[in-house]
Amino acid sequence: MVEEKAIEIWDGYREDGTLAGIDLIRGEHIPKGLFHVVCEILVRHADGDFLLMQRDTAKPNYGGMYEATAGGSAVKGEAALACAKRELLEETGIRTEDLVQIGHFVSTHTIYFNYLYVTDCDKESIQLQIGETISYKWVNEKDFISFVNSNEMIASQREHYMEYLLKQGYVSIKQANLEDVSIVSLLAINMWKEHDIEELILEFFEVISSDKAAVFLCYDKSEPIGFAQCQLRYDYVEGTNSSPVGYLEGIFVLESHRMKGYAKKMLAACEAWSMEKGCIEFASDCELDNEVSQHFHKKMGFTEMNRIICFKKTLIQ
Repeated sequence: MVEEKAIEIWDGYREDGTLAGIDLIRGEHIPKGLFHVVCEILVRHADGDFLLMQRDTAKPNYGGMYEATAGGSAVKGEAALACAKRELLEETGIRTEDLVQIGHFVSTHTIYFNYLYVTDCDKESIQLQIGETISYKWVNEKDFISFVNSNEMIASQREHYMEYLLKQGYVSIKQANLEDVSIVSLLAINMWKEHDIEELILEFFEVISSDKAAVFLCYDKSEPIGFAQCQLRYDYVEGTNSSPVGYLEGIFVLESHRMKGYAKKMLAACEAWSMEKGCIEFASDCELDNEVSQHFHKKMGFTEMNRIICFKKTLIQ
């Protein structure tokens, strides 16, 4: 006799977080304009260590990867906070009433609520949930920072926690999304002064919307202090032998934060993005009289390929 799998029913929500009065079923298509609630809980010990749980290798998504720390979907009739308490108990054995919300993130069909729990529990008392987790580890703050800035962390979870991670200074680079268009434009106007802010907003809306371009923002804690724009170029790029080529379209750091390695970090993010897109070469350019930019490029490992002067003429008088 085949055991029937229980159907998990969720409340349907509007994007503003109000109930839509429609039930959603896990695994089935979610109609446009509807969302379900997911809660994620980060556990930190009173001694400063963070708890990471290893997902079961049999799970279809991110099997075997570590996550910080627990989480799951709210079932029908369950508020976000109640969901967070239940998921934390089920996945770690930790029971608490003292969760602090540290973030809120909306993606396609999902509203995420992020919580922090600080505990003084016995570190050996963590329990595993069959079919969900297979191991756990406590890491100190330094190792946690390394974790969130590496490919070991699930990328989508890093994005959900970004508000908290930036505030704590644990990460300094994030890929911009459409909500960041104004922030990017206000930084870019410092470099491209011949444009007005409205032009830049329209331009960056298109750039960030494209899967062939990316913009990275740099933060000092929660303050945006720089950006870098890169994209794929399919036409010939001077000195290269492949296509597409990752191309640095612009990079800027506020003067008060220069010479601190921020530009190097943003460039590394652009290069990593380009490699993910299949590029084996990365290129850039600068004005002939921009000695600061030339020095930066050479320091970052670029090789000068050519120097040109561009001309034009008007054909219609």
